Amino acid sequence: SATAAEPGEKKLSAKERRNAREAARKSKKEQNSGVGTSPAAQEDLANNDLAQPTAAEGEEPVATASGSCRAVAVDWLQEAKSPTLPAKHFDLIIVCDCLYENKASWASLRAVIDYSLSASAKVLLASAAQRRPFLRAFIQECKDAGLLQRLNSEEEPHDRSESPEIALLTRA
Repeated sequence: SATAAEPGEKKLSAKERRNAREAARKSKKEQNSGVGTSPAAQEDLANNDLAQPTAAEGEEPVATASGSCRAVAVDWLQEAKSPTLPAKHFDLIIVCDCLYENKASWASLRAVIDYSLSASAKVLLASAAQRRPFLRAFIQECKDAGLLQRLNSEEEPHDRSESPEIALLTRA
């Protein structure tokens, strides 16, 4: 967003503003290099003004969380046979719109979750309303296997019957 120049201050030209933005992006890229993200993700971070929150002048510094996030596409069947993911490593596994008539692959998904999930981790399952029965069946299979237990209620308000279902689970 543009700001008004103070009296006696020279207003920057469009080219000068563009150069200043590019220099800021380059600086952010250098700050974010080597944090365990892909080059594309690093570029996204550098180009995102929200990536590095800063305090306004005279305010307390903004606290930022440390850690990392990694999105990994996994072929459940292959990963269940020959694991490549680190064992008991992930604090959160998100399974979104993956449960439907593919019940033959669910045992592999459970195996990957069991192998990859750290002891105190959570699993977030999300499914469209029309696939709710599959999500609930998968959760029941996980409960029956002694793998996971549901943390949030499965009762749904009748006015949200068309909303996606989100289930939060933890190790049993």
